[in-house]
Amino acid sequence: MVVSFFIVVFLLFTHQSFAQTYQGEHCDLGCLLNKLNLTIELGRNDACASDIGTAQMCFKTININSIELNELTATEDDVTNPQSLTVNVGVNSIYAKAVFWLYKDSDAEVGEMEFTVKNIKLSATLDFETEEYLGYSIVKKVFTTITVQDGISFDNVVCTCYDGGFFTDHTCWWIKTTVGIASGLLDTIVPKVLDSQMSKIEESVNTALTDLFADVNDNYIKPYIGNLDPQYIPVPEGMINVTESSMFDMVSWATTYLLGGNTSLGLNNLINRFTQDTGNIVVGSNGNDTFSDLSPLIIELLTFNDIELGDLNATLDFGVTFFNISGLNTCSKMEFFEPLRNTIDPVTNQSVCEELDTCDQQLKLSSGLDRLEINVTFALNITSNSSTLDMGRRSIT
Repeated sequence: MVVSFFIVVFLLFTHQSFAQTYQGEHCDLGCLLNKLNLTIELGRNDACASDIGTAQMCFKTININSIELNELTATEDDVTNPQSLTVNVGVNSIYAKAVFWLYKDSDAEVGEMEFTVKNIKLSATLDFETEEYLGYSIVKKVFTTITVQDGISFDNVVCTCYDGGFFTDHTCWWIKTTVGIASGLLDTIVPKVLDSQMSKIEESVNTALTDLFADVNDNYIKPYIGNLDPQYIPVPEGMINVTESSMFDMVSWATTYLLGGNTSLGLNNLINRFTQDTGNIVVGSNGNDTFSDLSPLIIELLTFNDIELGDLNATLDFGVTFFNISGLNTCSKMEFFEPLRNTIDPVTNQSVCEELDTCDQQLKLSSGLDRLEINVTFALNITSNSSTLDMGRRSIT
């Protein structure tokens, strides 16, 4: 289920209504990238072309001031049991400017090169390594592979030279006046930049998502899978253990039959009655909500504004705008008022009451769902003005 939810998060970016949630000062993803101002600082040898005589052209920084997004899609390998997610990104053009050096042993800036990168296509595949935990498959690690396809080209190459010495000026002038030379240098340098940056992104994504799943598994999933740990409830002396009475056998049978069976009071039938025979709870569908009067309050409770993002000098607004929980009418394996001592621990293969005396007086109510699906659409508004990432006070929605 965790993997399915993670896939849903990525698929939301392709939802047509996602870009139409807010108007005015807010942007969809394509609008944000079109207005983006991003600076990439490069290492001394991260982005260098072949030697030009005694010189070597190396990019110091690259400033991206606009990205025209073409397509963004996501697919999973298996809907019922997803093990990997592939995100395909197509970019029409990236408008960029790079500051460059010409000497291996000098950090003096020589000039600038403005250019447009065309026809960029890349795919990011996230593979999920899973582990079995009490009969459930949960995500353990994430492995990311980002591939940039061939076919990248360059257009509108313009070179500007700074004032320098004789050799520097003439070498830069030569690059400036010979478009073929400049494009050839870009053919060498840009793939190196992409390779170096993509490997860093892969490592960051792997670490971040693996840590995220570890936290979710340890704190929100594992504690609730097969968790029937008895509670310590003091029992005064002289009290009778009524769970051994035949009365509770009758109560357990009656409630299991009434709520778990195919009667008018059956839990699945009750859920169908209040969900118009769908078994779904829908919020934010503009007319088809399950509890339309409560929808505005639910949406308000699931909206969080002005979350500070620290070093990015940014704020984050997050809000769920739609969700659909389906499969609520597939309850099965129901047990009501069943003595807890009859429950076998799947790890020790003994009664869960072996180590706690008062467990013998406790009852359990349990049920399972044959199917549960959760679909969520959310709005993510980010406003940033930092030296590295400048969005001009715009927000992505």
